[in-house]
Amino acid sequence: DRSESLHSDYRASLPNQIQLTIGSDDLSSGGAPLLTDSSGHAILLVMELIWLGSFCFRIRSREATIVTDPCPKSSGYAIGKVAADIVTVSSDHPDNSNLAAVAGAPLVIWGPGEYEKAQVLITGIATDRQPSEAAKSTAYVIETENMRICHLGRLSHVPTSDEVEEMSGVDLLLVPVG
Repeated sequence: DRSESLHSDYRASLPNQIQLTIGSDDLSSGGAPLLTDSSGHAILLVMELIWLGSFCFRIRSREATIVTDPCPKSSGYAIGKVAADIVTVSSDHPDNSNLAAVAGAPLVIWGPGEYEKAQVLITGIATDRQPSEAAKSTAYVIETENMRICHLGRLSHVPTSDEVEEMSGVDLLLVPVG
């Protein structure tokens, strides 16, 4: 129902795929605006978030398609060949960095820093326990469609207060489990 103020559609079309659609891209059918700001102006959110398996998500907005931590088939998840404009890699571990599973010529983001492509802002936040650790890890805050999404990636510890501060104000948090 397009007239709902905010809807989500969970669909498990594949055993390892979960989809969350936020917003509506068609108000022409008389549907109400999805959200309003403090002045009452309509805010239209259109985004699709699909968990592809392991640490891998596909975030599709009007501006770009972002893939996080593309995983190999050996991880137990067959994600196929996923088209992307931007790829974030939280760790150089093979389960997080399978760029062969990504189609196109995306911007590949491998670590801390600030990045921008196609009106998508991405901040990489180092989440290493100690700088000398062999396995480096990066969490990403992705800003698109007036939303802040944080993908914690291969985080292996409770974030420090400084890391939490950098991740503050997110609307959607993607957390590793297991």
